[in-house]
Amino acid sequence: MTHRALIKKLFILACIGFATQSEALVVLQQITVPFGAEYDSNTNLSADNEESIWRYTSTPTYTISAVEDQNKWFSSLGLRLQRSSNKKISVDREDPILTVGWERELERGSFKLFGNYEKNSIRAVELKRTGLVDTDGDETTKSISAEWLRLLTERLSFTLGGKILKTRYSVGDNVDYTNYGLDSTLGYKLNEKVNTFAKVNYLKYKPDANFDDINSQNYIGGLNVDVSPRLSLLAGAGWSHLSTYGNTFIANTDFKYTFDKHMLNGNLERFVDAGNGYNQRSERFALTYLYQLNDKSKISSNFSYQKNSFLAASQTLGILGGNKIMNLSGIYTRDLSERWTMNLTAGLIRQKEEKQDSANAEIAGIAFIYNTPQF
Repeated sequence: MTHRALIKKLFILACIGFATQSEALVVLQQITVPFGAEYDSNTNLSADNEESIWRYTSTPTYTISAVEDQNKWFSSLGLRLQRSSNKKISVDREDPILTVGWERELERGSFKLFGNYEKNSIRAVELKRTGLVDTDGDETTKSISAEWLRLLTERLSFTLGGKILKTRYSVGDNVDYTNYGLDSTLGYKLNEKVNTFAKVNYLKYKPDANFDDINSQNYIGGLNVDVSPRLSLLAGAGWSHLSTYGNTFIANTDFKYTFDKHMLNGNLERFVDAGNGYNQRSERFALTYLYQLNDKSKISSNFSYQKNSFLAASQTLGILGGNKIMNLSGIYTRDLSERWTMNLTAGLIRQKEEKQDSANAEIAGIAFIYNTPQF
C-alpha cells in the first residue's frame, strides 16, 4: 500500500467516525497555512566546503476534533511542501503528516489510542537525533500507540502504555527497523506540591537487515515538585540496560519558571538510544526563554548543547566515536491580525566531530502563518 493510499484510508475512517455520530457530537475544525523562506549558509555542515541555499516551505494543515460525553476524537492532516534553491544540496519535498486519535474518560482514569504517519528529511531527523548530517532522502514512520491510566487510590496512580513504530529509509546506509515499546509508571502523591514516580520502560529494536535485535530497559525514579505557583521542578534518575552493551546511568531534570511577562524553561538529561546497529549515549542541556513585549508581540530564544557518544557492543570495547552539536536561535513573533502571525528567526548551528574541524551554519528566515477561526 502506498503512503498516499494509507493516508487516504486513515483519514476517511476518521471522517466516517465523526460523521456517524455528528448529531450528538460537538465538532471543531480549523485550517492553518504557514509559509516562509529560510536561508541556510551551510546545509551539509561541512568544515571546509560551505554551500548556502534558500528553502521555501509551506505546511497547510487541517484539524478536526469532536467531543461526545466521555469520548474525544481528533485528526490532523498536513502536507509539508519545500522547495530549494539548489536541489543538488537539498531536494524538493512533499511530506505528508497524519495523526488520528481517540480518548475516553473512564470512571477512575482514561484510555488513549493514537495512530501516526509521517515523512521527513533523513538529514533533518538524523542531525537532531545523532548530531550527524546524513544523506538527503526520506524517512517514513508509521506508529500506533495506546495508554491506559488508572487511579488506584486518591494518591496512587498507575499508567501502562505500548507503542509499535516502523521506520523506513529511501536512501543511505540507515537500516529499516521496527520498535516495540512497553512502559509503565507508578505515581504517588505525597502532598499538594510533591508527586513521586517510578518508571519501567522496555524497548525492542528489530532491524530488517542482518543486524542483531537490541533490547533495552530503563528504570527511573523521581519526583515532581510545585515549589510555588511560578516555579515547578522535575528530577529523575536510574539506569538503562542494553542487551548489546550493558548498564549505564541515566537522569533527567526539568524546571519551569514564569513571572509576569517572562518564562524560562530548562532541561538537563542523560539518555541512551539503540538503532542502526549501534548504541548511542547522549548528554543534553537545553534552555528556552520567552518575553511578552506586549499583547501582540513576543521574543524568545532557544539554546541547546548535546554530546553524543557511539558505544561499542560491550563496555570493555569502550566508545567508537562521537560528536558535539550546539544550537542557538532567536525568534520574534507578532500577531498582525486575528488570523495572521509573523515570525522572524535567526540561528547558529555548530557541530564538532571527533578528530575533525568544527562546522558552522547560520540560519535566518521569515514566516507568515494564517489560521482560520474554529468552525
